[in-house]
Amino acid sequence: MASFSSTLLSWHETIQRELPWKDNPNVFHIWLSEIILQQTRVEQGIPYFLKFRNRFKTVKELAECSDEELMKLWEGLGYYSRARNLHKAAKLIHDSGGNFPDTYEGLKALPGIGPYTAAAIGSFAYGLPVPVVDGNVNRVISRIFGIREGIDTKEGKALIEKTVEQVFDKEKPAAFNQAIMDFGALFCKPKNSDCNSCVFNDDCYAFQNEMVSELPLKVKKIKKVNRSLNFAVISYRGKILIKKRIGKDIWRHLHDFYELTADGGINEEDFSAIDYKLDGIQGPIKHVLTHQNLSITFHNYEAQKLILKNGTSYFLVERENLRKFAFPKAFDWYFDKNSIYLKY
Repeated sequence: MASFSSTLLSWHETIQRELPWKDNPNVFHIWLSEIILQQTRVEQGIPYFLKFRNRFKTVKELAECSDEELMKLWEGLGYYSRARNLHKAAKLIHDSGGNFPDTYEGLKALPGIGPYTAAAIGSFAYGLPVPVVDGNVNRVISRIFGIREGIDTKEGKALIEKTVEQVFDKEKPAAFNQAIMDFGALFCKPKNSDCNSCVFNDDCYAFQNEMVSELPLKVKKIKKVNRSLNFAVISYRGKILIKKRIGKDIWRHLHDFYELTADGGINEEDFSAIDYKLDGIQGPIKHVLTHQNLSITFHNYEAQKLILKNGTSYFLVERENLRKFAFPKAFDWYFDKNSIYLKY
């Protein structure tokens, strides 16, 4: 095959992919964009990046913001551990003088940054000669070079990394990394790739062997758990009862309503006093997470008396202020259904 790198870079020069973190690139913006783009499509991530960039001009401002504000800004983007790690890393960087690490190992030591993100930040911000390997790169390399090992196996990962190292342009690390990611995102897509006009089709193993739809190969399958969640939306004198989720479960650091007992009732022992009536049930709705299929039902209750126990994690919020708190994306269905009285 002719030089993979030269062909790839020549192709990249023919496209114009406008991305806001390229406007005035600096390590803070590059870091923000790469964390946001973990597990997120570029189109979905752009408005979140702009929101964060406009709110936080420096890593100091990000480090000093509250957890509540950060999670509210992140609301709807999913994979909330990214936001928590973003905050932890900002605090570490701020506490160490405000300067980002400028080495691959130093970047990788920050919370939420693995080999791929460290390579991306390092090459784009500092020109470090480290190749990126993400889902787009896995797909491009597997198809063109005929990697038939599972990309989710130790052997497959090692073979991908070895092949990328062989074709990587150490003289133009940022350009190469951006080009191969863009090629996977825009051209060598998971489905509906335009292989007939591909610059690599003469040498592409998958195209020549009619295996484009089969590569890259994944061996392991994600095991999903079916889970039912029942929430009581308890209204009392114009206020709604909510709590912040702090346990080691889904939606950590987000807010939700009172969670009903296993048999679907309110445990009155959670309150010093409560008198209530059911005012309707909404749902269930289906919500899919990486490892869980959720079925969520909302039970509307009107309380005539409600006295919280001391030390409880629940608290009452004025109805009109409810949406100032960060809730899981799954709750949007409920808020939309009840938009007349649950205002933003």
